[in-house]
Amino acid sequence: MLGSIKYNLSHLLDFSGRDARQTFWYYVLFLSIVYMALSMIGAFVLMGSLIGPIVETANSGASEQQMQAHMAQEMGSIMSRMMTIVLYGSMVANAIFDALLAASFVRRLHDSDSSGWWGLVVVAAQLAGMALMIPMMDTMQQFMAQGMNPEAMQNPAYMNAMMAQQSKFGLYGLLGWVGPITVIVFGVMASTEGPNRFGEAPVRF
Repeated sequence: MLGSIKYNLSHLLDFSGRDARQTFWYYVLFLSIVYMALSMIGAFVLMGSLIGPIVETANSGASEQQMQAHMAQEMGSIMSRMMTIVLYGSMVANAIFDALLAASFVRRLHDSDSSGWWGLVVVAAQLAGMALMIPMMDTMQQFMAQGMNPEAMQNPAYMNAMMAQQSKFGLYGLLGWVGPITVIVFGVMASTEGPNRFGEAPVRF
């Protein structure tokens, strides 16, 4: 596994040649572990920064009723900011992940005698998903900010509009799965026996 990681990190701009399945998947596993670890650290930091004002209110000696009123007032704003940070943070993290994986995935495509241009499917799907979701962010933030307002929650028109917007947001988010599914499908394909049009035997670790 260490050999695969070292090899791929030292060939980030090498789109030629072939990589065997284990060489590719060991590297994907490494990137996934790093991604999850950084996501967990980011989530803890984010939660701490957003919950900080509520903790300060509790330490100031506020009554339980005051605490509840403050939480109801702040929660919508907190959820709105959290959604924004998580969305844009995920976009940046996914862009970095894709950049680190690009050459390795192209070499894996070559190993199954597939064109490296299939890698553009991953990029195109993610760009399309971002292009559709980003314009919806302002509307979603408004819904989230009002979400803890009892009057808004009891308004059928507001609830129907929020659910429709969430459904559309989730549907666009499904485009984000096109990339991972494409990587999995081509990533598990068997190597071409012997040399192929992209080179000799694949690199194995």
